[in-house]
Amino acid sequence: MRFHGGQKQTMYGHNIHKKPRETADNGFPKDSRPIHLENVLDFPFRSPADLVIPISKADGFSGGHWFDLATENDTASASFSPPRNIVRAMLEICVSFHGTDEFWYTNPPNDYLEANGLSGYPGNGPFREVQVFLDDVLVGAVWPFPVIFTGGINPLFWRPAAAIGAYNLPSYDVELTPFVGLLVDGSNHTISMRVANADGSWPLDANLHLWLDPFTSQTMGGMLSHNAPTAMSITASDFEGLDGTFHTTAGRSISFSGYIISSFGTIVTSVSYTYAFDNVLIFQNSSSVEIVTQEIQTVGEVMMRTPSKVVFSQETTSVYPFYLSCSEYSGANSVYTEECNLTHSFNQDIFKIAASASTFESLNNMQTAEGSMTVVGSSVTAGVGALQQHYDFQSTQGCYDRFLRTSNYSTSYDITNTSCERYRVD
Repeated sequence: MRFHGGQKQTMYGHNIHKKPRETADNGFPKDSRPIHLENVLDFPFRSPADLVIPISKADGFSGGHWFDLATENDTASASFSPPRNIVRAMLEICVSFHGTDEFWYTNPPNDYLEANGLSGYPGNGPFREVQVFLDDVLVGAVWPFPVIFTGGINPLFWRPAAAIGAYNLPSYDVELTPFVGLLVDGSNHTISMRVANADGSWPLDANLHLWLDPFTSQTMGGMLSHNAPTAMSITASDFEGLDGTFHTTAGRSISFSGYIISSFGTIVTSVSYTYAFDNVLIFQNSSSVEIVTQEIQTVGEVMMRTPSKVVFSQETTSVYPFYLSCSEYSGANSVYTEECNLTHSFNQDIFKIAASASTFESLNNMQTAEGSMTVVGSSVTAGVGALQQHYDFQSTQGCYDRFLRTSNYSTSYDITNTSCERYRVD
C-alpha cells in the first residue's frame, strides 16, 4: 500500500493551580461591579471582532507567513502586545498537513515499522493533536478534520468536485475570554502551538480575535480555575509480519473560567472542551489491503454570566467519521492497480443563546467515493472515479441542501433545495 505510518503510546498535558481571587457565595469576585443591564445586548457576542492580531511568522518573504512544524518537538510561537480594554478573546487556528503526514490517519505504530524493517515510512500512529499555549500554559487543543487534497488517495475521485475542505480548509476556534485578565496587564504575551506525534509537514498559524470595550481604556479580570489534565493515546496492536490490526483511542478534557470587569459590569466566562478519538487500522494480504475506520468528536461549551443571569451560552459539537478501504494489485515494471472506497463526513452543530435570542446551525456534509487507477511509476495512466455528496445545512436563518453525483470528470446529478419545509414536524 502507499499509506503507512505509526505511534504506540504518548502522554502530554498541563495542570496548573492558581489561588483564585476571593469570591462570594455566588462565585463572583467580592468586588464585582453591578452589571449594566442596558449594555448586555451590546456585549461582544457580535461578529466580527474589533481587532484581529495575526499569530504567524513575522517575516513572510521566506516561505510565507505559515509556521511549518515537522516533529512534535517543534514549536510555533509569536509574541504580541494586546490592547488593555479587551472584553472577549477568541483564537482561530488554521492548520494543514503534508509530506509524510498527509495521510496521518493511516499510520501504524512505530513498533510495526521497526519489526518489518520499514525505515523511512511515515510513523507515529494515527493520532494527532494541535496544542495551544498562552504564555506556556495549555489553553486549548485542535483534533483536526482529515482533509484530503485533490491528488489524495485516488485523484479521479476529485474530478470535477473536490473533497471536503480541500479548497477551503476548516479553521478551529478556542475561546480565550477567561484569560482576558492576563492579557490586559500591559505586558507582551506569547501564543505558541505544537503538534503531538507530528511526523511530516504541518503548516499552521492563527488569528487572535479581540472584542474591545468602547467606553474605557482599561478592563481588568483574573482566572478562577484552570484544569487541563494529562491526555493519553493508547494503541492496542496485534500483528504478524505485514498483516495486523491496530486500535488507537485517545481522550482529553480541558476546562477553565475567569472573570472580566468592564463597562458592562462583571462577567464570568466558563469554557470546557471534551475530545474523543477512535481509530481502527487493518492490514491484510501482506499489507496490500488497508482498511481505516475512524471517528473524531469534539464538544465545546462556553457560558458567560453576570451575578444574576446567564447572558450568553454556546455549545459546539463536531463529529468527523471516516472510512477508507484500499486494495493494491502489483504488476511488472513498477505498474500497480489500486481500488479504493471512501466515506467521510464533516458534521457540526452550533447552538447559541444570547440575551432573549437563540440561534442554531447544523451542518452535515458527507461524501462517498469509489474507483480504481493504474499507476506507472508515479503517473496515473488509467482509471475511473465516482463521487456522491450530500451537503445539508439548517439554521435559524435558513436552509440549504445539495445533492451531487460525479463520475469520470462529469457531473451526472446536481440538485439544490433551499426550503426548510422538509424539516418541519407536525
